[in-house]
Amino acid sequence: MNNPEKTANFLSKFTLWWMNDFLKVCRTKEIEQNELYDLNPNETSNYLHRILLKNLDKCLEMKPISSLKFFYYVIVKTFKNDYILMLSTCALAEIFRTSTPVLLSILISYFEDEPKVNKTMSYLVAIGLFLVNIVFGQMNGWYFHLAGINAMKVRSAFTTILKTKNDSILQLTSGRIINHISTDIEILTKGLVGGCFLILSPIFSAILLILIIYETGSFAFSLIGAIAAITIFQSLLSMKGSSIRVKIGNETDKRVKFMNEIIVGIKVIKMYTFFTLYQPLMVATLLHVGNGLNLKTNWPLTSFFRVFSYLQVLQVHCGFYLPFALFEFPTAIKSLRRIKEFLEEADLKKFYKEEENITDETIDNSVIEIADLKGYRNYREGNISGKDKIYKKNEKNLILQGITFQIERGQLLFVIGHVGAGKTTLMDALLKEIDIEYSKRIIGGNISYSSQEPWIFNGSIRDNILLEEEYFELKYNTILSSCCLNVDISNLTDGDATLVGERGLMLSGGQKARINLARSLYKEADVYILDDPLSALDARVCQQVYQKAIKTFLAEKAVILVTHRLNLIRNKDRVLFLENGRQKFIGEYDDFKKTAVSLNQPEVVNSVSTKSLLSKKTKSEAKLKEENIKYGKVGIDVYWVYLKSGRALIAMLASILLLTGFSYNTYNNYSLLEIVRKSNSTKGLDMNKAYLFLGNIFVIWLTFALGLISMSNFTTTASRNLHNKLFQKIMMAPCRIFDENSTGQIVNRFSRDIGFIDNLLPVIVYDINTVFMGIITAIGFTFYVIPYVVIVSVFLCLILAYVIYYVIRTSRHARRLEAAARSPLYSAISDTLPGLRTIRTLGVSDKYLAKVQRLSEEHTKAWYMFISLSSTISPSLMGLAVINILNILEPFEFFFRMLTELENAMTSVERINEYTKIESEHSLHGKPELEPPKDWPSTGKLQFENVVLQYIPEKSPVLNDISFTFENGEKIGVVGRTGAGKSSLLVAMLRLAKTSGKMILDGIDMTKLCLEATRKHFSVIPQDPVIFGTTLRKNLDPFNEHKDTDIWLALERTQLSPKFVKGVEGLNVELTESGANLSYGEKQLVCLARALLKKTKILILDEATANVDEETDEIIQKVLRDAFYQCTVITIAHRLNTIVNCGRVLVIGNGKIIEDGDPLNLLKINSEFRRLAEYDGSSNVDKLLKMGEELRNDNGTELLKDSISNNHNSDVVDDTIL
Repeated sequence: MNNPEKTANFLSKFTLWWMNDFLKVCRTKEIEQNELYDLNPNETSNYLHRILLKNLDKCLEMKPISSLKFFYYVIVKTFKNDYILMLSTCALAEIFRTSTPVLLSILISYFEDEPKVNKTMSYLVAIGLFLVNIVFGQMNGWYFHLAGINAMKVRSAFTTILKTKNDSILQLTSGRIINHISTDIEILTKGLVGGCFLILSPIFSAILLILIIYETGSFAFSLIGAIAAITIFQSLLSMKGSSIRVKIGNETDKRVKFMNEIIVGIKVIKMYTFFTLYQPLMVATLLHVGNGLNLKTNWPLTSFFRVFSYLQVLQVHCGFYLPFALFEFPTAIKSLRRIKEFLEEADLKKFYKEEENITDETIDNSVIEIADLKGYRNYREGNISGKDKIYKKNEKNLILQGITFQIERGQLLFVIGHVGAGKTTLMDALLKEIDIEYSKRIIGGNISYSSQEPWIFNGSIRDNILLEEEYFELKYNTILSSCCLNVDISNLTDGDATLVGERGLMLSGGQKARINLARSLYKEADVYILDDPLSALDARVCQQVYQKAIKTFLAEKAVILVTHRLNLIRNKDRVLFLENGRQKFIGEYDDFKKTAVSLNQPEVVNSVSTKSLLSKKTKSEAKLKEENIKYGKVGIDVYWVYLKSGRALIAMLASILLLTGFSYNTYNNYSLLEIVRKSNSTKGLDMNKAYLFLGNIFVIWLTFALGLISMSNFTTTASRNLHNKLFQKIMMAPCRIFDENSTGQIVNRFSRDIGFIDNLLPVIVYDINTVFMGIITAIGFTFYVIPYVVIVSVFLCLILAYVIYYVIRTSRHARRLEAAARSPLYSAISDTLPGLRTIRTLGVSDKYLAKVQRLSEEHTKAWYMFISLSSTISPSLMGLAVINILNILEPFEFFFRMLTELENAMTSVERINEYTKIESEHSLHGKPELEPPKDWPSTGKLQFENVVLQYIPEKSPVLNDISFTFENGEKIGVVGRTGAGKSSLLVAMLRLAKTSGKMILDGIDMTKLCLEATRKHFSVIPQDPVIFGTTLRKNLDPFNEHKDTDIWLALERTQLSPKFVKGVEGLNVELTESGANLSYGEKQLVCLARALLKKTKILILDEATANVDEETDEIIQKVLRDAFYQCTVITIAHRLNTIVNCGRVLVIGNGKIIEDGDPLNLLKINSEFRRLAEYDGSSNVDKLLKMGEELRNDNGTELLKDSISNNHNSDVVDDTIL
């Protein structure tokens, strides 16, 4: 919608009158995202990004970059006009505030026995006082509005800059980038507001002290000493709080990253905690008339009230603004330093390189020529926060060397080598994704790239292939056919418009790989770098894709193909062999075979297609749930949830203590007035009452301190309990919850919403309690002195309630829209992290930046309306300016502003409470029906009796009436066509979805046990390896249950010990998030080592070898034979050669067991298993038979015989073979 602010005059902008039409609309309905006003041109993400980037580039060119220089260029120069306007507005507001005591004392002098002003002048002064407070209130409200808008602009600009920088860093954790966006920028914006007070508060404090000296003479120096003592004390607390905040910021990275490390940090310290303590201490100093201090005994009441008012303004500056600035501004500078370190890690110009190719020299024939190429480790390793290691160029960190080769147009170069040989590192070096040195590096023309791990983002199949490129139907269909995707797509209701889910949730491993390859083919380029795109494909599809896509479609291109499929290589093909990051051979494959190097030959046997959730019903099932946006006010149940989380009795105790403190403080101030009056009449002070007054001050301090401690305990407990409850609910949620909700939606709760509850809500809760108790006390005292004021107050409160109802109602919904708009932004950032190489190489960085800017602007629009709506409440209260004479206007205004903030902040509690109501898995930690023996299970015998598995209650079962018995030590393979239900067996065993029937392990029905007790007795090696961003030791032994010798033994068995040498770091070497510093095969071997250490009786491999090379596959198979011979091993098969040596195979079809028997026997008869093997030719059956017989003969095979002898007889088993 068009923004009326663009055409509004100054007065309309100043009073936010241009928001009235929007408020009228909001009275009749709840607004939607598309009904929000457009941003002003100078508030768009693109405009702010360009301005900030220009200044940032200048700053990054100046080495070294100090924090002060960085602050000047990226903050002062970029937003100087905004801050000049903010400072001016704040200064004018404080001038009007400071003039109030002068006008008030003149007005009071009219009521003295000898008035100094006449009646006409008193009326004029009263009108002036009224107008001054109106202007002050409006200026004050306008200042906070400008501060909010400026914070929004800073957030928007830095979000896109951080996304830009995110795209230029090779190794990066999602927790780190999201925490920079959600936390550091939030702290930065608050600190910049504090910076204004850091400049103005000392100036106005000095002015006020001069005025007090003028009124009181040398006595003021004692007063200054008291003020200085308290200010220094609070400043020390502020600086201590600032350092604590930095530690919390570092830990927040880990919380967002892992989502299971509970942060029990100190909340934002309320530096104006001692706000109410200034007044009694200052007045106590006034009463100290001895020790030669020069203070007139007969002190006029006008002078007393004037000094008293000066002190009230001074306590705002010294007790609130200055400590707030000393806390927030240094914290903001430290957050800015964290952002600076992040931005310095790589050169932003790399991201904005105009040419699409990466070429150091240009030549005519589009070839690759590399001479003496070296590569160095250059990513961060260590903790994701704090001072991480950044590797430098030296021999110790040399990971690639001696690379020399040349490729001409139309040539294909195979890159081969063992696991961890450096094949992917070489691809990174060619793309300049690592630090490199070379004597010659020529890449002529554009580059296209296919990553080893397929990058699939949440969108349609076509979106994933085109990747922002223009659609050409003929070219597109040719590529679909070349990558064997046309058949898959034709089986879908929505065709290539089918949504694939977040990170390809609904796709099989093979489908992901082919879509990833199709994307690189669609990019028009001269050089194609393909990093092992065929490993996840079965033999038949692999051959077809290789011939159609690589040999034919790319016939005239220069192609580098990393592969473990040696059967694809012909004798005259050129190969480059790597070993430990060094080039050992370059030449024809025929010559390579004559060398002493031995590489495992892959078996050209068929595979069963990996699982895919795509089907005719994809349209309804693959789509993630949209962010739920609630309407109406935040329910009372949400407030009750927060009260219960923090313990309501503690909150009640804190409120009572604060009310007591304010009441006692009011009484003490009243007694002060009596002391002053008597001192004027008796020409001296009653010292007993004066000392009693001083004693009361200590009691008031103690009461407020106890109230503060109680309130801090309440908010800390509430924050901790809400986080723990959210985490527990997420961890106990069924798997389908994660399928239906995007990563951004979940992370949003743990980052932004928990951040609000941690940092913002405690401040608001304390402020509201403090100000509300102060207002009650002030109103009570005012009604006691002037009873008729109650009539006016009730009338004004009714008007006020009417205004606030609509403002809060609309502001609350704008906050909800803002929270909902954050999730797509976070999802977009998380979604692109795995595909950074692809995005950069294919030259679509600018397009993805535009996408993030678009999402950022949608979020900013909601944030902009929220700020404007929150600010409209301040002008509405200016009609109450007369109440300022009673010293309760400003608390009223502040209180109602905090009420708005509370309602808005409680939407975070509401969003978390929504997630705590999601269904939990049955009896995860609950009391089980049975308690198994301590030594259970002693065997791996597993029985299924009439088991039915159902993912969604209203859908058909995916496993229907399954029954079987696996004896202890059996080796079972599970096969079936796509969607047959083979992986659902794993789901059933671990009870990841709703099941019925009996599942008996070692004589005990697991359905009667708690889930935790059941699952810990299974070891699972999944198709996609799970590696955490922590040490190798914690990845292998998270509960610290094993000795180092046991861990090293597991690494040696999986042949990983050479990678992690027993050096200084050893097992404490840091693995990056998702194991980005490991090859795919190494990650799978780490998972295998983890299973070795767990030593369970049952091991399940869920297509664990589907995407690994043949060498890794052989290592896994050897470990299974040697280390798990006494265990029951269930292999959900992708490659039939991996289960042909099993003693038994289950063939699953349509959720039922079709066949059960010895795989060799099933191959010899007309069986479904044989038909699977014949899928790419009858010769494949002979190869499988030969392989199976050789494996049984070579491996012993008494263990295998024992396994076979345990089989149940099957109708299709040939007993003579046994």
